[in-house]
Amino acid sequence: MILQLSKLAPSCLHLEHSFTQQQLQQLSEWFGCDVKGGMTVNKIDFPHDYLQFKFSSDNPLMHHALVQLSQEQLVDIQAVQLVSQRVLSILMSKQDLQGVDQQRIANALNLTPRTLQRRLKNENCTFAQLRDQERKRRYELLVEGHSLGAIAAILGFNEQSSFNRAFKRWYGCAPKKFKLNDADN
Repeated sequence: MILQLSKLAPSCLHLEHSFTQQQLQQLSEWFGCDVKGGMTVNKIDFPHDYLQFKFSSDNPLMHHALVQLSQEQLVDIQAVQLVSQRVLSILMSKQDLQGVDQQRIANALNLTPRTLQRRLKNENCTFAQLRDQERKRRYELLVEGHSLGAIAAILGFNEQSSFNRAFKRWYGCAPKKFKLNDADN
């Protein structure tokens, strides 16, 4: 397969600057992907499938140099990036949050669950708080066009009642009441 740049697009663009909804919409149309403002770092996410693309020509020396540079930069990034940011990045990259637990995230970070827990504690947060934060963010993206049951499943809640409790914690009322109030406005 020949790499055709004209067909490539990022899957998500994260920007530190805060934007209005209209500006985010314009940026999303421009870049052809979801754009999020007010993030902790600037970054561009590309689909993992792009790593499988073949180039029309090979340059083994360039490949070796780029692999080495990439590995060095990854080590540098991991050294300065907060563990909580790395956990959030992994959570954001997941299609859904079903079955996502501390053990799996720790494995993805090459840490033991206890080490992950300890490092997050040093940053004054927990895995549960980060997962809850990601669930709330996703709810706001999924609310249009999905049933509450479907949203609860996508967010990784095993029971509707668990979702309802989390929702009440986020917004101070039950999901159905919130949807009704939102529809009235």
